[in-house]
Amino acid sequence: MPTHCQPNSAKQDILWTCIGKRGAAPAPDEQEWRWNVISTQVEVYTCGMVGRYGENLKHDHDSSEIERCQQLAQEAAETMAGQVMTDDEGTHRFHPFYIVANRDTSIEKITDQVIRSAFSNTIYPLVEIEVEPLEERGNWWDTVISCVPGDNDNQDPLLPWRGMIQWFQQQPELHDSVFINIGSECVTDHQAGSGSGCVFPRLIVGLTKASSIVGMITFVSHS
Repeated sequence: MPTHCQPNSAKQDILWTCIGKRGAAPAPDEQEWRWNVISTQVEVYTCGMVGRYGENLKHDHDSSEIERCQQLAQEAAETMAGQVMTDDEGTHRFHPFYIVANRDTSIEKITDQVIRSAFSNTIYPLVEIEVEPLEERGNWWDTVISCVPGDNDNQDPLLPWRGMIQWFQQQPELHDSVFINIGSECVTDHQAGSGSGCVFPRLIVGLTKASSIVGMITFVSHS
């Protein structure tokens, strides 16, 4: 049976990292992208679906799929417990993340357009979204190598990351696991007087058989 979904402040607060303020719903005339990656109108539900304040989202989820996504996301985040995404501005920890699909949804591969749609187009339109396979190669892996701490105790500093990749690869419930960069530098629309800000989401996720997006979220800060 489908589950009735409600706005969830804890999930919303995580995305507000990209906006810079928390609290009540924004005023109707408030600019959506006042130098932020995620819209000031964003609202997040218990099922993980993302929308805008006042928007009527379709919620037709199987309750067992919600439970599956919650468990997988928690397990995914636990693989990176104590680890952080480090950049020149600081560090950000990893949070469980999932967007439970509606029962009529069919997604075979995670693309930039799939992510924009899953976020109900609340991601700043001019920001680039880069999707890479969750493997030890590519731009994302080069970033990981550059940001992990040095070897202080004769252990491989990349061991947690390799363990996390292995966890995703071994999950029979998940496929098409990817690392997603949502923005990397401030992008300005001078005509509209808006921009992408400097805190950018990073997703490590896979697809369930029911087309839900499941994994974890963290951030980087680039001035």
